[in-house]
Amino acid sequence: MVWSMIILVHCWFKVKRRNMKDELKEVERLYQEEHLNKGYLWAGIKVVYVPIWKCKQEVIITKQRPIDRFSQVLLQTIAAGLAKHEDICAFLGIEVDSFVLGQFYYLLKEDWIRMDSEQVYCLTAKGKALLEAKANVQELKTVEFEYYTREQGKAKKGTPGLQFFNPKLPLNSTWSEAKQQGFKGYRIFQNNRLVELPSVQVLPHHQNQAPNLNALKAQRNDFAAFFKEVTKQHFYAFGSAALKCHPHSLCFLQLTYQKEVDAKATLVEYRQFSESVVEFEGFELEEGVW
Repeated sequence: MVWSMIILVHCWFKVKRRNMKDELKEVERLYQEEHLNKGYLWAGIKVVYVPIWKCKQEVIITKQRPIDRFSQVLLQTIAAGLAKHEDICAFLGIEVDSFVLGQFYYLLKEDWIRMDSEQVYCLTAKGKALLEAKANVQELKTVEFEYYTREQGKAKKGTPGLQFFNPKLPLNSTWSEAKQQGFKGYRIFQNNRLVELPSVQVLPHHQNQAPNLNALKAQRNDFAAFFKEVTKQHFYAFGSAALKCHPHSLCFLQLTYQKEVDAKATLVEYRQFSESVVEFEGFELEEGVW
């Protein structure tokens, strides 16, 4: 059984290498003269694994929910004119010093009602809005959030330190809306499971580009917007200080061209291939990869 599995894995890698080589030859055939009109000659092609970080951490979110029924009854009773504590309890048929005291304390704490020295209640503006269904109760909840950030090859001036990355969206922002909606996402690779070939380069991860809580707090607004984009939920605060980051990679083809009159002048572009995306539809040009 073990030998059968070893032979199967060996055959799979062999087929994978052959397919990869075939794709590299096809891309060279299609794009070796792509920039010839600009004076750039074909210099080579290779597979590159581009570093990203997979992160997990606790965040606190806000959820909106309708007010509970008993609080609603109390607010409606006060709004109807029964404003004294004793009158409200008599109307509801409960003792003045019963569990209702806790409910009144809750309404006061939330600033939905106010009470004077004679224990007469009135609704606040927040309480009126809540009663009129113009507002909901805010509830806090802690959830675990899994997300990715991309490393930067050459950081551009004014670019935020952390580059939050949604693998379900294309990097190339110039795609049409229809094309972006049809995109099924990038494939994510664990670094300890990468295919090793002479034509493959694994770009290194840099620990100083891994997210940490201080960096996240410095980009709180960016994180909140990204969190809402990915989860459709509202970010409130970071949870525990624990933050787990693990090195992963994206995979692209790197095409290099050299200036005919100056070999030091190079042009590099990245294209998708079958290893790059969940559903491969062509050697699409990428932007902002590295």
